[in-house]
Amino acid sequence: MYLKKTVTLALTLLLLSSYCIIGFDLTQPEKREAHLSTSVIQSKDDPYIRTRFAGGDGTKENPYQISNVTQLQDMNLDLSANYTLTNNIDASETTTWDSGKGFESIGDDYKARFIGKIDGQGYQISDLYIERPTENPVGLFECIGNGGHISNISIVDSQVVGDWNVGVMVGLNYGIVQNCLGTGYMSGEWSVGGLVGENRGMVNNCLAIGNVWGGFMIGGLVGENTETVQNSSATGNVNGESDVGGLVGWNTGVVQNSSSAGNVSGEYGIGGLVGYNSDTIQNCFSNTNISGYAEIGGLVGLNYERIENSFYCINTTTINRRNVISRYGILKKQFDQWIVNGKTLNIDDYLSKIIGSDYYNISNTSDIKEMLPFAAYGEYNFKQTADIDMLSEPNLYIPILNSGKYDGSGYLISNMKVTIREFSKIGFFGILGKKATITNVTLIKNNIHGFDYIGGLVGHNYGEIKNCTISGNIAGRRDVGGLVGVNTGIIENSSSRANTSGDRNIGGLVGSNYINIINSFSMGNIYGIIGWNFSNVGGFVGYNHGTIKRCITKTNVFGNYGVGGFVGENSGGFEGGIIKKSSTTANVSGIGYVGGFVGENSGAIKESYSDTNVSGEYYVGGFVGLYSGGSSLFCIIENCYSKSIVFGNFSVGGFVGNHTNRSIRPGVFKNCYSIGKLYGNYSIGGFLGGETSPIINNSYWDIEASGISSSGAGKGIMTFEMMTKSTFTEAGWDFGEIWAINEYVEPPHFQWEKRPSIVADDSDNDSIPDIIDDFPLDPSASLDLDNDKKPDRWNPGMNQSDSTSTPPLELDIYPNDPENKAPDEDGPEIPTDSSSKTWIWISVTVVVILFNAIIIVVSVKGKRKPPENEEKDNLGRVNANKDR
Repeated sequence: MYLKKTVTLALTLLLLSSYCIIGFDLTQPEKREAHLSTSVIQSKDDPYIRTRFAGGDGTKENPYQISNVTQLQDMNLDLSANYTLTNNIDASETTTWDSGKGFESIGDDYKARFIGKIDGQGYQISDLYIERPTENPVGLFECIGNGGHISNISIVDSQVVGDWNVGVMVGLNYGIVQNCLGTGYMSGEWSVGGLVGENRGMVNNCLAIGNVWGGFMIGGLVGENTETVQNSSATGNVNGESDVGGLVGWNTGVVQNSSSAGNVSGEYGIGGLVGYNSDTIQNCFSNTNISGYAEIGGLVGLNYERIENSFYCINTTTINRRNVISRYGILKKQFDQWIVNGKTLNIDDYLSKIIGSDYYNISNTSDIKEMLPFAAYGEYNFKQTADIDMLSEPNLYIPILNSGKYDGSGYLISNMKVTIREFSKIGFFGILGKKATITNVTLIKNNIHGFDYIGGLVGHNYGEIKNCTISGNIAGRRDVGGLVGVNTGIIENSSSRANTSGDRNIGGLVGSNYINIINSFSMGNIYGIIGWNFSNVGGFVGYNHGTIKRCITKTNVFGNYGVGGFVGENSGGFEGGIIKKSSTTANVSGIGYVGGFVGENSGAIKESYSDTNVSGEYYVGGFVGLYSGGSSLFCIIENCYSKSIVFGNFSVGGFVGNHTNRSIRPGVFKNCYSIGKLYGNYSIGGFLGGETSPIINNSYWDIEASGISSSGAGKGIMTFEMMTKSTFTEAGWDFGEIWAINEYVEPPHFQWEKRPSIVADDSDNDSIPDIIDDFPLDPSASLDLDNDKKPDRWNPGMNQSDSTSTPPLELDIYPNDPENKAPDEDGPEIPTDSSSKTWIWISVTVVVILFNAIIIVVSVKGKRKPPENEEKDNLGRVNANKDR
């Protein structure tokens, strides 16, 4: 019975295992089943394959002939053969195929790509239907492999739906698609194009006229291009969410000698020709109607590389129903001439050269318009020769100066007004290229409002800006600065007096800095609008990961988190987040991470100071709100000071509000001090408000000035000590090259401040400054340690007879007892006359003798005889001692 049950159980398990295996295979998608039966490449000698086509044997000399849609589907039988169409093909019956899924794409990206060739000979395939919203890639061909070639085919009035990599002709192309046309309706989620979904090969001399819908990377001709699209165009309607272009949605390859016309709409990254570009666009143009929320443009939505000799027509292209200037936009007169002249323009036909120089003259708004195409490409130089009032030309600016120079010559540009809130990279110049320079430009009464990367002079700077200044009102969402939105170049000897506002990375001079700012200044009101967790708002720079040297700000700063009088967030790293010899005198207000100099720091700050009023809710410091340590040895706050008055609730510090060890290494403070008054409720410290200690070296706070006697770190000293040079020299502070001091007048300051020398008041001319002179009006005396109005000693060379006080001062024989009592009067102090000193020595001697006697007695008593039962030999004595 037992054996029978065992056999029965084994057979049952075997049966169930087989059923599971078979069942699993049966549950695979129908597409898998179809490919198992059709995607195997058959031999060209197989007579069965030849019977499936209208003729031919699949060779180059005698390709298979296709005359109907069934034969078109049978191309899956041989994916390396040669094919040709012999007539137009009606594919309308595909609407009923495969339970409504329609035509099954030819080839398989994962098993066997189409590597053969098909020549359509100019014939068309009409009413092709594919409805496979969960499959990818999808198209007439699923995937064209290396060596695959499609040419001279038109697919018209089609409907193709897939998930990603969707195109009416090819879902994913590694080969060549040439001289082809696609029309109809295409839809998918990712990488959807009117002809090709994703191109990793070549698309040449093709046209798409269709309606393309999708989510991301959506293009009128190609959804995503990583190789080459050339000599092609699209004229359909394209709609998506982001990275949407009239010709190509997402380009990381080459697009050249191509164009687009139609309607393009989406949310983010919307371009008339290309939605997103990070490679090459050459000799292209677009005439489209564009709509979107942000990062949109007549030619390109988002661009990270140089575009060569490519434009759109401002007058015939609408962007959110307006004819406005975006990157690579030119006026109709120049656009038409450019097309007629084979995509070339001569600058001398539009601007005059200044005699004896290589600069072209800019003296009015007409000249600014004419310079648009030449600023976008070519190394041309421009010089302003008169004041320019732009009041009559709203939304006029120069989107890009790729190379060359613009010299303002000190003339004014006034009343510039640009309000295009869906555009990024806006300023008088939207983008300044790596080889471009702007000098001596002054803009006044200017108002600019855009999306991201917004600056009064430049939206995004890659080049050099020198001796420039701006005033007015600058607003955007993020990376907004009075002078420059984002700096990845050099700014020197420049200033901003503009009011600046935005959500994140907002600065008086620069929104975000990644390279160098030198000898520059900002003054204005800086507002970080509530809405982001970390606004990073700074009087000078909102977010810094570059180097700032010898800069000053005098601003009013308002934000929520990461708010600093000088920098909102100073982010450290290898040679990043470095601030030297800079200062701020600002009013700073925020919620959290609020500092008189920096809101949040993980970088290096040296020889800098804050003299501000700071208020916040938590992590509020006179110099730094939160010091979060850093990731390298460059992260240190060294030789800095704060005079800031600080108001806060929790973690409030005279120098730093709070410190965390969340980084690789803790924060380091060296040779720093604070002297400002503090007001707070919880975790208040004279130097450090929080409880997590950083590394503190030779740093102090003023107990009297701050009103706080304790701190999580640092050393508290009195006001007169803070003004005494020896306090700091004994701690190793450098008064040779870094620090200077007007002793007994004020605390140390930096030599770079170049303050005048001030001698401390000495009212009685006794060479003792009043601040440490207890008798400032009497030259005979200066010291009174017990504050009993009697001098502890006479000043050198003087005595009671030299006293100017009435009655004359008497010497204090009890300098440490304000009640001046003798010992027999129960006074706390022993007089300091000679007899008293003798009694002190006698008392000390007696105590020492008694102490030694006690020690001797205890020692002798401890050397008692061992008990009689202890062994007398050496080993026994050792053992006995061990027992004791």
